[in-house]
Amino acid sequence: MGKTWENIKSFDEILTKEEKGIISDLEKEAKAKCPFLRKEGKFFYYCGVCLEENIEKEVSFTSPIFQNHVNVVELQLYCMAHYKVCSFYKKFYKTA
Repeated sequence: MGKTWENIKSFDEILTKEEKGIISDLEKEAKAKCPFLRKEGKFFYYCGVCLEENIEKEVSFTSPIFQNHVNVVELQLYCMAHYKVCSFYKKFYKTA
């Protein structure tokens, strides 16, 4: 039986084993990270730009946390290395 939103209890359950491994390695190697980068659980990263600090942590497709999910490629290319080139960072950092 595949995963459905009804049986997923945490954001970490959405990620594959392979993604978790890459994220774990990336966290060890990261020298910096974007100040807007947030994490739910052990592996699930999302962009916090324009989200309230005390946002509801509901696990669903419509959740702002899920909608702002940062995938492995973005983590590698921007969020944990070159975040200053990110358009969200450029637009919102001065107001943070």
